[in-house]
Amino acid sequence: MERPTAVQDIGEAEPDFDPSKRFVRITGIHNNSLIKFDFSIGEPELYIELVLPFQAFQDFCAHNQVAHLTPEEAARVDFDRMKWRYGQPGADQ
Repeated sequence: MERPTAVQDIGEAEPDFDPSKRFVRITGIHNNSLIKFDFSIGEPELYIELVLPFQAFQDFCAHNQVAHLTPEEAARVDFDRMKWRYGQPGADQ
């Protein structure tokens, strides 16, 4: 099975929503035992924040057959978040 990618080209999102694609972005580690991460289905820009113990995180990722976001894909998610928060990326509020 081919690994899904979140973004085909850094400036261009995939055109179709595909609910079979699952994405994970690790955002932190708490007390050296809990993994903080964003989980998304279909497109990485729409996600929920979750926290799981390390083994449960590994099981979760295996069960959902997730793709871990690359740094470039994570940057696109951050760019999209800034647009929603400020109206345009980098704008002062």
